[in-house]
Amino acid sequence: MSDFDALLHAMSRQTILCVGDLMLDEFVYGDVSRISPEAPAPVIAVQRSETDIGGAGNVARNIAALGARCLFVGLTGDDHAGRILRAELAQESLIESVLARCASYPSIPPPTCCARTGSWPSRLPPRSNRS
Repeated sequence: MSDFDALLHAMSRQTILCVGDLMLDEFVYGDVSRISPEAPAPVIAVQRSETDIGGAGNVARNIAALGARCLFVGLTGDDHAGRILRAELAQESLIESVLARCASYPSIPPPTCCARTGSWPSRLPPRSNRS
């Protein structure tokens, strides 16, 4: 057995503490239908969107995917995105999450827009939804 195999096998006996920013990643996919006349910005015809646990929550999921138990400590907003994050983490059997809620903290960053311009995919800067 190689060193990697031994380390991977040993992961199942480990508990790893992960502390960090928890985010709800949102990806919006579509085609650029035109350029806005008001500003030099593409207008995206949205075809689908996806959300997933991001930030340190993604690290916690990677730890669990390797077979280790993860104790995750983080902060969420007391909002819709925070409720989604807490529910998603509760489904992870190897992650024990200790999450503080803060009403003045928004859980979700701006979405990442992935658009196709002609036949070329491009990743556009996220739209801003914070004041």
